[in-house]
Amino acid sequence: MHKVLAIEDPLVRVSELGALFARLEPDALPAVRDAFGDAPLDRGDTEVVLLATWWARFDPNGARDWTVRNWTAAHISVLAAILRTW
Repeated sequence: MHKVLAIEDPLVRVSELGALFARLEPDALPAVRDAFGDAPLDRGDTEVVLLATWWARFDPNGARDWTVRNWTAAHISVLAAILRTW
């Protein structure tokens, strides 16, 4: 996850991130949150939306609660992704 989030090209980064999320199991959530906490992301970035979409598949309430605790997730696009997935 850290390697993917460090990719400079945003299109390649998002593509690789989507492929990675497609293979991850829910038990990877703590490590994923840690990696995102270290990543240079801004509020509502596409990468954060992808995390929210993946998370909402197995824990929509937890993903929603995260949007009020994490400033990068406190964005309408993130919440909308959670609600669409839910």
